[in-house]
Amino acid sequence: MKRLGLKFNKFTHSHPIEVITIAILISLGLFGKVTWNVWSMSRNFQAVIINEFELQKLSSSIVHLDEVLTMSARMAATTGNLKWEDRYRKFEPELDAIIKKTIQLAPTAYEAGAIQTDDANIKLVEMEDRAFELIRQGRQEEALSLLLSPEYDRQKTLYTTGINTTISAIQTQITSELNSFQERLFFSGTFATSSLMILAIAWGAVIKLIKQYIQERKTAEKALKIAKDKLELRVEERTAQLARSNREVALLNERLKAENLRLSAEVDVTRKLQQMILPKAEELCQIPGLDIAGFMEPASEVGGDYYDVLQRNGRVKIGIGDVTGHGLESGVLMLMVQTAVRTLLENNETNHKKFLSALNRTIYDNVQRMNSDKNLTLMLLDYYQGILTASGQHEQMILVRSGTLLDAEAAVEIIDTIDLGFPIGLEENIVHFIAQTKVYLQPGDVVVLYTDGITEAENERGDFYGLERLCETVKQNYYRSATEILQAAIADWRGYIGDRRVDDDITLLVFKRIGGADGNSINND
Repeated sequence: MKRLGLKFNKFTHSHPIEVITIAILISLGLFGKVTWNVWSMSRNFQAVIINEFELQKLSSSIVHLDEVLTMSARMAATTGNLKWEDRYRKFEPELDAIIKKTIQLAPTAYEAGAIQTDDANIKLVEMEDRAFELIRQGRQEEALSLLLSPEYDRQKTLYTTGINTTISAIQTQITSELNSFQERLFFSGTFATSSLMILAIAWGAVIKLIKQYIQERKTAEKALKIAKDKLELRVEERTAQLARSNREVALLNERLKAENLRLSAEVDVTRKLQQMILPKAEELCQIPGLDIAGFMEPASEVGGDYYDVLQRNGRVKIGIGDVTGHGLESGVLMLMVQTAVRTLLENNETNHKKFLSALNRTIYDNVQRMNSDKNLTLMLLDYYQGILTASGQHEQMILVRSGTLLDAEAAVEIIDTIDLGFPIGLEENIVHFIAQTKVYLQPGDVVVLYTDGITEAENERGDFYGLERLCETVKQNYYRSATEILQAAIADWRGYIGDRRVDDDITLLVFKRIGGADGNSINND
């Protein structure tokens, strides 16, 4: 060892330039290494600090937005006001975005509570969406019960626990990163101290950063506590508001019950009036030359379909119409039409253009006064001594010609009414749209009138019943009485739609000529 030291001293004396150069290079290398270590650690430490503050901010936002969503859903269920759903939909994507950002910053930490949190979140969202749907359906109490149910609270607890687990995992991750950083800092400091004293400056900067970080963390914890206290205060205020809202809702429910009873009585009176003015079976039996049967079934308590059969001075007036929509307003308009038709008939108005024009003006003026957008299709038929004259726009008219001796099979004719008129109550003057067509009925010929509630009814696959099937049913039963033909058509129709709910009024009118002469069909404006 002594001999090695002597050799080294001899070398330094013999080669001073080389020794200085090596020393400078070693010093520069050590200085560069130390400087690089200090710079790298400083950047990493700042990244850790920024990441932690961001995660703390995101965690606080998750807790806050989750409470906002829950409160919005419950306020919507309590008040029945869907503006709370708009508020819910506004903050829902913000919460999703914050959770995604949290996953990006701390994927490993998020996995700690991910399954529990995601499952609970999915169920909470499903329950809250269900509550909003119930509110839109007017089932507010069911919505509120759902959001105050033990299952909802249990999922809320699971979600909160999962979030807390994630937050704890994030804190653990940050602590682990800090511990790892401190270890690297210790070894680097030891290396720097043994190499170059200049690293003391870097240590000073690092220590300053650590102190700054500790101070900022304390500040953040204090701010988080203040935010939590404010949130608890807001929750208490909202709870008090919810209690007041519940009392108001109870009061409104009582008022609504009284209002519903009143409206129900009004609807019942209108429905009875509507049924009372329909032609009675005994009236139809007294009409000479025709076998007539009619059927009407409203989709709600009051229907918007119209049909009537009247006779005066040996002439028969048959009408069928369909008011847009159904319910009380459509039913009232139907009563107006029936009254107007009867009034014009009593005043001996026989000109089809004048008849429909006067009827249209009456209904149009009433619709304007009602501030309504209702209108109706309407076809009027006059029958006299085997001649059927039709005018007005409605669904197509089905005519089944009875079979002859040479051709026993009945023939079906479809008479389109699109060019015979215009919807009633839609325009003030429709005289230029009105035309008529004449049909000569032979004994045994059958005429079928209907509303689109029959042809547009759907089966379980969503297919329409359709005009073709109605024609085929009438054709197969044309030789029967009008009542039997009607019953066969209704039975086939019900069998087709099955148990599906009928969403529109349905009306079917069948009449058949008994006795008379042969004839053909012609059109006249």
